[in-house]
Amino acid sequence: RMVPSINTPIISRGVQVQMKEKELAIVRSLVELPRERRLQEWSRQTGKSEPSLYRRLKELGVMGSAG
Repeated sequence: RMVPSINTPIISRGVQVQMKEKELAIVRSLVELPRERRLQEWSRQTGKSEPSLYRRLKELGVMGSAG
């Protein structure tokens, strides 16, 4: 767990919500792609990892059709 320091940026709750909504929109646009392509696009668009992609897919309730 990251300990806040003077160099750690503070992200407001509103910004966090906006970022999550943007990620969910990206996931919706990628859900029909083949797994490898979906991961490539997710990483390119968000800079985030495969586990984060699958967390967002789970939030949308599409894990069964997304594997």
